Amino acid sequence: MNVTFLTDSPLNSTVVDLNGGGHLYDISTEFDAKSRTVRYRTTLRNLDGRVVGLWENAYQQGQDRIVYHDKMHMLSDWLPKKSVLSRTRLLVAPDGSQYHWKQVTNWGSTSLRLIDPETQETVAQVCSARTGGSFLGKPRRMSLHVRSDTALSLDAILLSFIVLEQARREQGAGSYSDARGAAGAGMAGPSVTF
Repeated sequence: MNVTFLTDSPLNSTVVDLNGGGHLYDISTEFDAKSRTVRYRTTLRNLDGRVVGLWENAYQQGQDRIVYHDKMHMLSDWLPKKSVLSRTRLLVAPDGSQYHWKQVTNWGSTSLRLIDPETQETVAQVCSARTGGSFLGKPRRMSLHVRSDTALSLDAILLSFIVLEQARREQGAGSYSDARGAAGAGMAGPSVTF
């Protein structure tokens, strides 16, 4: 399945099925000026408008929370690092199998890839951000190619991708269609690190 974000922001967008064109999810972010602990809340809603995922981005590193299908988790428990010094994050499927989100560098730019560690096959990856045969190719929308035979649900893949893509941008890697990473502009330092 190929899904695309209708804006370049992982925090505020509509996600559609690129093949069928159908509306799948809405992503919205609200900043919380009154809270002393939460910078913003990003909500993932399905086609029916039901909240399937919520990310509370905390001011204090390590205090982010995820609500996934009505269950609250600390982000560090729901999407833990493989080890203390690792840049790999683990995403666990309902059947207990683990998948690894990795930050991949290619020709000076970084992108995210979800790998099945047993087969080393890519389960989900960001599609190329530019069309044309050169670096100066025409920008296009951020897309994610997801294999249909994975034990993970699309909403778990999307919610984890939103968190990690925003962390990638806040750490200076930039957006996929704009090297300056405007989506993270004006925010404090990252609360999530790779």
